[in-house]
Amino acid sequence: MQRLGPRLLDRIVSLVLPDRPPAARRPPDDPCAYVTLLTSEGYLDGVLALEASLRRCGSVYPLWVVLGDQIGAAAADRLAAAGIPTCRATEFRITLDPKLVALNESLGYSHWTQTYDRLAFFSMTRWRKIVSIDSDMMVVRNIDGLFDTPHLSAVAAGRSYPGNEHWVDLSGGLIVIEPKAGVADELAAVVPKLFAEAHARGDNAPIGDQQIFNVYFDFWREREDLHLPEGYNLFLDHLDHYWKILPRGPDGRPEIFIVHYAGGRKPWQYSRSRMLRECYYHVRKGKPRAALYLLAYWALIRLAAARTPAPA
Repeated sequence: MQRLGPRLLDRIVSLVLPDRPPAARRPPDDPCAYVTLLTSEGYLDGVLALEASLRRCGSVYPLWVVLGDQIGAAAADRLAAAGIPTCRATEFRITLDPKLVALNESLGYSHWTQTYDRLAFFSMTRWRKIVSIDSDMMVVRNIDGLFDTPHLSAVAAGRSYPGNEHWVDLSGGLIVIEPKAGVADELAAVVPKLFAEAHARGDNAPIGDQQIFNVYFDFWREREDLHLPEGYNLFLDHLDHYWKILPRGPDGRPEIFIVHYAGGRKPWQYSRSRMLRECYYHVRKGKPRAALYLLAYWALIRLAAARTPAPA
């Protein structure tokens, strides 16, 4: 394969992602912002790619990164070099039962425990409205219109995929939030209750922030006005199915706004050979669109990382 220099990487990204810089980007202190959580430096390349995808889609709103305690100064400096503002998650802390931490870790979901910092988003009143977005997502259409949607707008992600018709809960990957003082504490109070109930029934399933949201906001399932179209949180593996059923936009393409690269191993961890094997796997499964969007995301990750070198 030809050496993947910046020009070739950009051409690959352009297969699925436009390059429409905004006429005027809003400043970091704007009352509305995209916000993502970074609790592991292993996800840094995902954050850089997320910012790059927002910019290419012409977003005018800033992306803020909330840094966990594990994130050092070097990672924060690299984000600053990319023009991404950051703040620490010290505004809110919850004390976790060590048994819960051990349970998640024993089941291979220790990263779920780290996501509890995201509960703080609901009380970060430095912003009037935020769009909480996972760092393993790629924005492929402008999503600034989400700031005009009501509090708790989210997606029952994957619900229309065959076999998932019973999925009715909101996915925590993308949530529109109007922060309010005290809500984070109330969400935190759900954690020991969930753990005690699971322990009482002998359920050793891991507990993450998404379960907390769906207990506290249990009314969401019945509020159709809060249900965003599924194209706003689309799992990569489901893409070819949704390509056929979603309405078309003005460009003739399905209205896919965000592709979610969920899973334990992330594309920024792939070598070139591993990425090609993954693309081949999707093609063999009859999912050529998924292969294309994986290739484009991998190229975007490489491009964003190359344009934001580590500080000297």
